[in-house]
Amino acid sequence: MVKNHGGEYDDTYKGIDGRLEKDQAKISAARKTCAAKEPETLPQRAAGEDLEYQDKYQDKYDKWLECMRSHGIKVEAAPDDPGSFGFTEGLPAADKEKWVKKCESEAFVAK
Repeated sequence: MVKNHGGEYDDTYKGIDGRLEKDQAKISAARKTCAAKEPETLPQRAAGEDLEYQDKYQDKYDKWLECMRSHGIKVEAAPDDPGSFGFTEGLPAADKEKWVKKCESEAFVAK
């Protein structure tokens, strides 16, 4: 994405795709340009399918966090970024990682 908008990569970084653009301005510009191509998240999809979604979002979000906690994942809502959360003890262990997406699906897709 960034390379298509004039960015360059640091080939020593071994992240998701093995490269990292260091210029934050170029990253921001590329993200803004390509935002419409980003995949839809479960909460966004639920919003599109549920006319009363805005009234229900907080309940669904709370259900998501509670579900993760019920499976032993230490997670807290981010106070300065509504709708975001952080893992308080680092990323979940491999045997618990699946519950992040399963709980998200249960909270936002289940009727």
